[in-house]
Amino acid sequence: KRVLQLIGIDLPNIREAQCEGEIAQAKRARLRLEELLLKTSIGIDEVECPCQRRAKGCRYYEPICGRVTIGGEDVAALLIREGYARPLLCGSGACTPKPSRC
Repeated sequence: KRVLQLIGIDLPNIREAQCEGEIAQAKRARLRLEELLLKTSIGIDEVECPCQRRAKGCRYYEPICGRVTIGGEDVAALLIREGYARPLLCGSGACTPKPSRC
């Protein structure tokens, strides 16, 4: 099993949730992502992770980072536009701070 970390977004994470509201957000985001991934025309491009593994504020824990497109549309941008995720900008040393979802 390979895990791909989507770059450019901060999705709520059930394992890191700090309140019930964040758990609910994470479940909704996961369901939407699963729904999107059931589409027939999926593109996956592996890319270098934008920050060093385990860098301060970095959410890219998995060894593989990438972009997923559906019908040519970037899934990360779609999830942000639909309100399931927030933008996440990372550089070599750290990522932008993430405000609480609670």
